[in-house]
Order: sequence, then structure tokens, then C-alpha cells
Amino acid sequence: MNRTIKILGFCLIVMMLLSACTKEDDGPSATCLCDVIFAGTVSNKLATVKYNKKLQKWYLVRPERQQYEFFHEYYPQNMDKTFQKEGLGVRFSGDAYYMSIEGDATTTDEDDGEIVNRACLDLLTISETTSLEPLEGEWRLVGWQYQGNWWQVDPYIVGPYKFSLKVIPDYDYMVASSLNHQSASFMKTTLVDDKILFDTCFHEKGLSIIEDAQFFDKHIEDIKSYQRDGSQLKLYFGGSDYFLYTNDFDDNKPFSDDRWFDGPDYPYVAELIEIDNGKGEVTMKIIDVPMYPTSGTYPSVYLRHPGAQSICHFKLSDWEEKNMKAGDRLFCNITRFQQTDDNEPNRTYSCEVKPYKNQTLVENGTGSIRYEDHLGWYIQTDYPKTRYYPMKGFAEEFQKEGLNVVFSGNRYNTQENSSYYFIDLTSIKTH
Repeated sequence: MNRTIKILGFCLIVMMLLSACTKEDDGPSATCLCDVIFAGTVSNKLATVKYNKKLQKWYLVRPERQQYEFFHEYYPQNMDKTFQKEGLGVRFSGDAYYMSIEGDATTTDEDDGEIVNRACLDLLTISETTSLEPLEGEWRLVGWQYQGNWWQVDPYIVGPYKFSLKVIPDYDYMVASSLNHQSASFMKTTLVDDKILFDTCFHEKGLSIIEDAQFFDKHIEDIKSYQRDGSQLKLYFGGSDYFLYTNDFDDNKPFSDDRWFDGPDYPYVAELIEIDNGKGEVTMKIIDVPMYPTSGTYPSVYLRHPGAQSICHFKLSDWEEKNMKAGDRLFCNITRFQQTDDNEPNRTYSCEVKPYKNQTLVENGTGSIRYEDHLGWYIQTDYPKTRYYPMKGFAEEFQKEGLNVVFSGNRYNTQENSSYYFIDLTSIKTH
């Protein structure tokens, strides 16, 4: 009984597939054979509907030759006449079967002379698509709704290539940027009703301490549908979860936020620029962020809080040591801050600071004096190979490349880095 059913099923498939290539009207002579050999299932593919005059058949052609994709044209045996329109854009899924024309599975296209691989198709789903034109342009992220809660992105970290979305209909392409130019690129993207469909998403995920970027990178490639209301665009990545974008922004209007914020939980190294005893104010420039996970010299443009090159003003009374002069360095935590201007790269803040006191005693270390453009003179030790940057600089007699020295002092400890340290020198002499 089972054997009879299998034979009947096999014959039925042969009859259905052969009907896909039977001529509908009299026309040019051509033999088209659909094999019963299953070639695989294709899912959610973008194509254009065309008509083959030689075979007198409607077929689906992929928009361009895709890498690792064997078939370029699909001849469906059950496509509704609604979709039989020259040049119509569609999305389709179906089971593909090998086919041959005049005995050769690989045939020469009559229009451009290129080799084209064709398949018969048992069509499973098909829908008309539209281009990305309704969403064309640049959008900026406002925030997102997730599990019933609304989260607004800090507008300071939004800008060109930072939480922006660019939609380019001419290339069926859109790119959603996170921080640091990391992005998700959606290729061969079209709209079907309220759905956003794409062939491929190339997603570069960057390392960031900012939770906004971590959440965005985790969910952006899961977008499935959209809703536009004027200048607002929602991209849904869950049933009721969505990213909210706007195209109502002005890059010529600098953003400034004068609220006070709590500082990060890692320390800064800054260089004293000016001490105004009359005002009781200290001005410092941040030169290093030793415990920032990506780079110790990350600029503030990617962060709301101060970063490398930022200018900070704080009260002289906040600092225990009063014997300071311009050029000295401070190892400190910024406990609170308020942005006072938006001038890049030297963004300016009012800050509350406190000394960072996690130190280890170094006694009679040996090394040689070296120089670099970024942080100036330092001591290079060989075992282990480590750089020591002095907090108050060297006397002129020690500013000699290759000079061997013996030194002692209190080294500032950091968790993320052991290749270089800053040190309060207590003694240094030639060796």
C-alpha cells in the first residue's frame, strides 16, 4: 500500500513540474524539462517578474547574481495571474527543482549572452513588494520601547553615524549605525505592507561601556516591521518592542545639556592648565582614561561624560594638596559633572573631583628615560617591560633619551592595564 502511494505521489510531482514548462500558446519551438530531483527550498527572496518569449513562460529573476546562489531564474508552476506583470517586484518562497532546456541545465541567456542557471519552482508564498522610498533619507534614534517600558537615548550621543539610520531606495539598502561607526547593513531590503524584508544583514558589533549601544547592537538586526507617522518612524523588533527614530533634527544647532550628572566609576588622568587662586578654581585637561575598556585616549565626542581632551573646571578646595602648578598631573575621580559648552574636541565641564588613592609602593626600580609625543618623558623598565609616567614631570637634568635611572615612588593602580602606570616619584637618580 505504502509503495503504491509513493509511486502515485512521484507521478503527481512529475506531472505538476512538467506542466510548469509546457507552452501555453503556439510560439518558438523549445523543449523545457523539469526534473523531479529536489534542489532545495528558497525562502524570502527578492525577485522581479519577467516573461520568457522563447519558453512562453512567466518567471522570477533574482535582482543580481548572488554569491553562493546557484539558480538565477525560477519558473513557478502555480503563480497566480495577479502577479503575471512584467517588472513587478515580489518576495517569494518555494521548493526548487532542477530543470533543463533542450537537454542542458545551464543555458545561455538570449539577451546578454551570459550563462544563466534556471530552476522549476513549486511556489509556496509570493507577495508584491514596494521600494524603500516611503522611508528614504536619514533618521536619528530617539529611544525605544521594550517590555512595556520606554527608554530615551541620551541626545548627546546621537548624531551623524551615531545612532543614525540611512535609507537608500535606489540600492534597496539601509544602514543603522550604533556608536563608533559600528553598523548593521540591511541588503536587498523591501517593504511588504507593514513588513520590512531583507535578504542579508551584515552586523558589526563594537565594544562599548554605554548600555544604549549594547542594547541597540543586540536587537537592531531583529527588526521585522515598521510604522511611520510623519517625522517619526518605529522599527519593530518584537511584538510591541520598537526603536523610535525621527527625521526632524538639525546638525547646525549644537547640543548642550547643562544638567548635573553622576560621574563614571573609573578614574581620569589630567594635566593642570591653570590655577586661579583668586577664584579658587582649577582648570585641567584630561589626557588619559586608563580604565576605559576600548582606549585610554577616547575623545569625549562619543560620550556624554568627559573624555580625553575635555576641559574640566573644579574648586581648589576639592583637592587636598595645594602645592600644585601648571603642568602637573592629577589622578582623580570625577564624581559629578555639568557640561558648559559643546566645542569639540575640547568640550568643557564644571566638575566635582576627588583624588584617586589606590597606589602601590615601588622601591629602587631601574629603567631608562624615553620620550613620546603624547605623554612626554617617561621611564621604561625592561623586566617586566613597563612605562612609568611621572605625575610632576622630570627635572631638566633627567630629560635625556636613554639615560639609565633608579627610582622610587607610589604607583597608581588600574585594573585594566599593566603595560603602563602613572607614578608619584619620591626619588630618582642616575644609574
